[in-house]
Amino acid sequence: YYLLLLLLFILLLSIIIIIILFYYLLLLLLLFLLLSLYYYYFILLLSLLYFIITILLYYYYIIIIIIPLINNL
Repeated sequence: YYLLLLLLFILLLSIIIIIILFYYLLLLLLLFLLLSLYYYYFILLLSLLYFIITILLYYYYIIIIIIPLINNL
């Protein structure tokens, strides 16, 4: 039981690290693109796309974590 909790904790930690790195890379990209105003619409599109991807990943990981917990109960 404790092993399962530890495993979930490690999984959550890795997810958080991946998301932070992803955000950091995206911010660098957005800053680079903001230097040229021609990419204004592209930035909006990219941010919207990233927002959607983040939400999807969030729900995906919640499902992955909750289903095994329910099955164990």
